[in-house]
Amino acid sequence: MNTIKIIVVDDLKGFRESVKTLFSKVNNVEVSNEFGTPQDLLLYLEKPDSEKPDFILLDNDFNYITPETVDETKKDWGFNHLPLLTEKYPSIKCLIVSFHNDKPYLVKEAFKKGASGYISKHDDYRFDLKKAIRSLSEDPAFFYRSPDIPARWVNEALQELRNFESPIRDQLTGTEFKVFLGIAVGKTKPMIIEERTCAEGAFDHHTRRIRIKLGFECNWEIPVMAIEKRVPEVLEFYREKGIHIT
Repeated sequence: MNTIKIIVVDDLKGFRESVKTLFSKVNNVEVSNEFGTPQDLLLYLEKPDSEKPDFILLDNDFNYITPETVDETKKDWGFNHLPLLTEKYPSIKCLIVSFHNDKPYLVKEAFKKGASGYISKHDDYRFDLKKAIRSLSEDPAFFYRSPDIPARWVNEALQELRNFESPIRDQLTGTEFKVFLGIAVGKTKPMIIEERTCAEGAFDHHTRRIRIKLGFECNWEIPVMAIEKRVPEVLEFYREKGIHIT
């Protein structure tokens, strides 16, 4: 089994050290790097020779100021960096870690922006971290939440994310829409990867996000939805094949 690589991004050095100690005792898992800010993480990932991790543990609350003078307007919410991370590095699974387990908005935003899980820094967070890494390694389509995070918050975020009245193109990112079109016209995973529509390790992430946003469970439903929604690119593909869909 390949070693699972993790990068920890948190402005609390004590938390970073705690996570490193935790995974130093877990087989086939290691913390390969650590950073105090999301900006430092992004600078590292942009280096051509940087070692890309399997997981990023991303704090959700970067203050850059002393706790005695916490100013909400100066906070750098970790989830705001998720769209860039998941679009540029879709094969990396991002887990949000946060002291906030009582604010539905934060959990919902993390889910909608592409997090693979939300872990609260409660007394049992070490157990949650180990369980989340193992669960998501086995099933990348899974969304992990700490037991103290209500499931209804995730379900509500799911409903808010879906906008069935909008064109499919507007509901997906550029890469997600290209993957959607590929599957809609009958291309297989190897074919889509070979065309460089997306990287091999990113295909499952993109199809997971497509299913979440469009509201279905299996990839085979994509061609059906594309025809029902009369996606222009798909209809044109079939017309060129001599198949006219009314």
